[in-house]
Amino acid sequence: MKPIIGTEHCPLLRIVGALLLGTVTSCLGAGVGRASLGGHRPLAAAMLPSSGSLNPTNRIRLAIGLPLRNQADLDATLRQLYDPADPQYRKFLSPEEFTSRFGPSEEDCQGVIQFIKSYGLSVIGRHQNRVVLDVEGSVADIQRAFQIAINTFRHPTEAREFFAPDTEPYVPANLPVADLWGLSDYARPTLLLRATEAPGGLPFNPNRPPPLHPTLSCTITNSPTTQAHRRHGYGGRAGEGHSPMILTSTRFRLPPSNSP
Repeated sequence: MKPIIGTEHCPLLRIVGALLLGTVTSCLGAGVGRASLGGHRPLAAAMLPSSGSLNPTNRIRLAIGLPLRNQADLDATLRQLYDPADPQYRKFLSPEEFTSRFGPSEEDCQGVIQFIKSYGLSVIGRHQNRVVLDVEGSVADIQRAFQIAINTFRHPTEAREFFAPDTEPYVPANLPVADLWGLSDYARPTLLLRATEAPGGLPFNPNRPPPLHPTLSCTITNSPTTQAHRRHGYGGRAGEGHSPMILTSTRFRLPPSNSP
């Protein structure tokens, strides 16, 4: 039987329905020992009619963030590093030191990996500090893992469709997961500065970074931060076998996921 008032023509009913559904889902999630990860459903997805479901055989790449340990100690360490009056001023930690003191434990990391694999997802990348896991899987498996349905919507300001979950994702309450990226492509990186000509009048080649001006190169190489990294072994033993990082002028803007 058709409804008397179609929710697709009434934004208010859609919003109220979404709120009620979220409340019910929250109760169900709590009943099975699940916790919600907030901030992953764009506001637009709650206000727009869905144009369909994302193909369940499509594959999506996700990044799963694990929480850092010893947060109070980390805050104190950061204050010491940047306080000129502190004896630990600019005595930067090596990646190994940071991981051993503040990074997620290997046990926590393995717990998340086991959860991911139990739903048919694959871990395609790990990092030395264990803070992020790169994951890939089918839409169907991702929906089962995080108790969501991924739908498609017509983007309100761009000539394309975007996908987003119908609710916030859920993970087991005892699983050490701090954040999750990749469940929606509503917001895409926006290039703020586009190079048209490389320094010296050379034609711009998007596949080759433009040469860095000697003055800027010298400034970066001899900057206090670079010198401190060399002295204190940030990224390697006293900087041996490492070159200073060169930054380009390309900047990106990523709109917040809750942008309307």
